[in-house]
Amino acid sequence: MPLAAWLMIAGAALLIVGSFLPWFTIGDQSTSGMDEIAGETRDGPVFVGLAVIIGVLGIITLVWKRILGVVIATLVVAAFALMAGIIDFGDVQDLKDFFGAEAGIGLPIVLGGAALAVAGSIVGLVKRSR
Repeated sequence: MPLAAWLMIAGAALLIVGSFLPWFTIGDQSTSGMDEIAGETRDGPVFVGLAVIIGVLGIITLVWKRILGVVIATLVVAAFALMAGIIDFGDVQDLKDFFGAEAGIGLPIVLGGAALAVAGSIVGLVKRSR
């Protein structure tokens, strides 16, 4: 179970880091997941919140080892983060098409972190079933 927990924790860390890095750039204006545009906040705070939940669940998995419910809860939260990241990635692609925006590194890191947390949860489920 330590591998599963460490993957969850690493995924949570990447979610947080990616939320603060640039998601896209239009002209000279770089926008991260934490920036507000026209009164609308990006999804960075949501990803940070999900990352905190995933990180705590990963630590619980690391400490208490075989807790099926915790691993399943982590999978649900991480899958939600991955789906939200994919939607945001699609939004950035629309910005590229309509406004000539350039994609930044932050959102791919968010996606990687969410995918890593999902993978950790799956590893935890597979090891749990053995």
